[in-house]
Amino acid sequence: MNIEDKIYIVKDILKDKKVAIGFSGGADSTLMAYLSSKVAADTLAITIDNHLFPKDFVENTESIAESFGISHEIIDINFYDDEYFLSNDTGRCYNCRKLMYSQIKKTALENGFDFICDGNNISDLVNDRPGILITYENDFKTPFIEAKLTSKEIHGYLDKNMIPYS
Repeated sequence: MNIEDKIYIVKDILKDKKVAIGFSGGADSTLMAYLSSKVAADTLAITIDNHLFPKDFVENTESIAESFGISHEIIDINFYDDEYFLSNDTGRCYNCRKLMYSQIKKTALENGFDFICDGNNISDLVNDRPGILITYENDFKTPFIEAKLTSKEIHGYLDKNMIPYS
């Protein structure tokens, strides 16, 4: 299946839904937001400001969301205040995502968005990513995985179509 067929599958999944996206402004979530902005009934990008990323991180996500004409919510969660996160044990990826996804889900539901997704793709399933379990525990949808899109394909599509991402 070629990339355009896979993109069509994602668009079909998102079509006419009220879509909330865990939005980092990276390649995966940016493509999800872009596609959703084209076909969904409404799109809400939700960014977590966890105080770990560079200063311009939040500004970049705001800029990208604005360029797509979608709503954008920023949730402040200072990870430096979380004792478990600071312990930096082997469950840190799982805990980090648990902190973020619980707040993304809460914000989405409070705003009337019942289709909550992220940018996980097929490539994420072959790497050791224990945090991905949170995606399924919170019933986040994974359109890129359903369409069998890889990270390489996502980057290629963004570059080919000159869609900016962080």
